[in-house]
Amino acid sequence: MFSSTWTHKSIIKEVWRNERFPQGFYRGFPISLGSLFFEPIFTTTLEQTRAILKMTQPKSISHSQWNILTSLISSGVATLIYQTFTTPIDVITQRIIITRARDSIHVKDIISDIYGKSGDGFRGFYKGYLVSLTMSVPFNSILWTFYWRIQSKFEEIIPLKYNSFISPLSATLASLLTSLLTQPIDVIKTRLQVSQKRQSVSKISLLLFQQRGFKGFFSGILPRTCTIAPYTVIMMSVYEIIKRTSVREDS
Repeated sequence: MFSSTWTHKSIIKEVWRNERFPQGFYRGFPISLGSLFFEPIFTTTLEQTRAILKMTQPKSISHSQWNILTSLISSGVATLIYQTFTTPIDVITQRIIITRARDSIHVKDIISDIYGKSGDGFRGFYKGYLVSLTMSVPFNSILWTFYWRIQSKFEEIIPLKYNSFISPLSATLASLLTSLLTQPIDVIKTRLQVSQKRQSVSKISLLLFQQRGFKGFFSGILPRTCTIAPYTVIMMSVYEIIKRTSVREDS
C-alpha cells in the first residue's frame, strides 16, 4: 500500500515502474463498469421522484425554493437506491486498486477475503455503506441542484443557437464545485473500505489528521475531479438527450 506521504507524481512513477500502462492505471476498472447497469435505476427514480414532488408543492413555499428542495430530495432518494445496489461493486473495486498486480491476487480471492477472512460475512461487502451514503447522497443532491440551477441561469443568458453547450458547461461547473465540497467525506469513506479491520469514522479521521493534517482530507482531489468531471458531463448530456427525446415522443 502506498505511503500516506507520497505525492501524485511519486505514485504515478511507482505504478508505472511496477505495473506499466495500462494495467496499473486501470486496475479495478472492469469491475467498476458493473455500476453502469444500475444507472437506468438512478435516472428513472430521479425523474419520477422529481415529477411527483413538483405536483405536490406546498402553498407556503415559493416556486424557486421548492425547485431547490425538489432537486435535493429527488437526487437524494435516487442515490440511496442506487448506492444500495453498487456499494459491493465499489468495495471490491477499492480492494483491487490497492492490490498490486504482481501479488497474483484475483477477484475471487478478494471476494473470499471480504466475505471470509474479515469476519464480516455478507456485511463485508457493505463496509463503509453508511459513510458512502453520507458522501454520495450529499454529493448527488448538491451536484444535481447545482447543475439544474446553473443550467437555468445559462439558458437565460446564452443564445438558443448555442443550446448544445449549456448542458456540458453546466455539468463541468457543477462537478468542480461539488468535488471540492465533498472531498473530505470521500477520503474517509475510501479509508474505511480499504481498512483490513473495523474502525470508526472518528478514529480514521483522527489518524488522517495526525498523518497529513487538514490537507489530508483533500488528498486525491485532482485525480478524483479529473474522473468525476468527464463522467458527469457524459452522464448529464445523455440524460438530457434521453429526456428531450422522451418529451418529443410524448408530444
